[in-house]
Amino acid sequence: FGVTFMQVGRMHLQGVGTTEQFSVENTEILKHYGSLGRTILTLFGTLSGGILWHDALRPLQEIHWLLDIIFVLFISLTVFCCLNVVTGIFVDNAMNSKHTDE
Repeated sequence: FGVTFMQVGRMHLQGVGTTEQFSVENTEILKHYGSLGRTILTLFGTLSGGILWHDALRPLQEIHWLLDIIFVLFISLTVFCCLNVVTGIFVDNAMNSKHTDE
């Protein structure tokens, strides 16, 4: 997901060109998705609560509406997977406790 967001942002900025003055949206794209490291940090921030989803999604909305769906899909899949792992750990610990009690 991160590579996709970075690539789309970079392609958008290349399409804008260097002769045009950077708008607020373009500087936001560079701020959040200018490199792979920034992109990963932005996505981690959205998951951990350090960055509001709307602030991270706004620059992508200016590029294409499909990126909204991809971003929400990323958030949904990641949260679902993390919840699934945590639930699995709790269930496994409960089952182990039951076996030791018997």
